[in-house]
Amino acid sequence: MAMFSAEELANYSPTDREFVAQREAEEVQAIAAHEAGHAIVGLAAGYGVTHATTESAYPHARFQFEADTAFAPTVAHRLIMLLAGPMAEAVARRRFRRPSREEVAAILDRVREHGAGRCDDCQIAHVLLDIAPLADDAARETAWLLFYDTTYRLLDRLDVRIALGRVAAALEERVLLSGEEVEALVDVSALRAAVEATFAEMQGAVGA
Repeated sequence: MAMFSAEELANYSPTDREFVAQREAEEVQAIAAHEAGHAIVGLAAGYGVTHATTESAYPHARFQFEADTAFAPTVAHRLIMLLAGPMAEAVARRRFRRPSREEVAAILDRVREHGAGRCDDCQIAHVLLDIAPLADDAARETAWLLFYDTTYRLLDRLDVRIALGRVAAALEERVLLSGEEVEALVDVSALRAAVEATFAEMQGAVGA
């Protein structure tokens, strides 16, 4: 995930090369936190993690719904899984900022007009527009911000931060983790209990 090639860096001073190396390390940490957030909350939400990777061309965590699980994910679980990635990254970058209602409305309008892409905001908008039984955009905006706050509280729990840190550190080191490797790093039952304890009161917001 190098920002500059070795040939380009050769033209920089030692101080500048050190700065670039620090920035690259910070970028890797932020992306690892993003994918770790998706992975651990996805596991806790009842999704099976196929793999998670920070590979520079397309960092992602891939899931499959495990139909035989006794812990079936709801719309609410899907929302916090989608939110957990960008929010974990924002905390890692020390750039956490709650979106305004106007910003949420603009994303909803964009996805309604152009369709949902692969970005997390696009997928959240898709869930609220096409899946969640909400009456209007005012209700969708309220649900988005409600689950944003809920996901933040979840990620702020000490047990969840520890699990997030373990998976993020492994992703920084190995780049690619299988679902089995992710599960081996965390206590899935404890994470599921943390999710339910954190947002049980919020599930009714999307009719889940």
